[in-house]
Amino acid sequence: MKKIMQSMFMILLSLAIVIPSAHAADEREIKAEIVTTDSIAMRNAPAKTGKTLAIVPKNTKLTATARSGDWYKVSYQKQVGWVPIDYVTKYVAPKANTNKVTTAPKVNSTSVNSKAPTSFKNCTELRKYYPGGVGKGHPAYASKHDRDKDGWACE
Repeated sequence: MKKIMQSMFMILLSLAIVIPSAHAADEREIKAEIVTTDSIAMRNAPAKTGKTLAIVPKNTKLTATARSGDWYKVSYQKQVGWVPIDYVTKYVAPKANTNKVTTAPKVNSTSVNSKAPTSFKNCTELRKYYPGGVGKGHPAYASKHDRDKDGWACE
């Protein structure tokens, strides 16, 4: 009976060693920026049966360093674990706004038209008196007319 128990223990021990290494066998290194599409569990192994290490919130940017089957290996909160591919997407950096005015138009924003009102319903009305718009500090300037928040209204 003792020999049978020792044999079973050895079989279980060898299975415990072989099973995790089966996941590592198909693991391949990658480098990918990903974003979670939902809140997901980060697990200690690339399998649904892996122990949950952390819950990664939706829209979290991560760097995937390896792939095993349908799982990415990532770091989150100083832990390394696995997240399912079905709940992430490739990270796409936001495009830079190339249309944004970086300098104010070369119109004297301090000159005041004595015939102009000091407040305007919209930019169409303001441009009748100030075709180039007005800068912050001008009596006719209103932040609601400065959509790009660059300090210049109705440019």
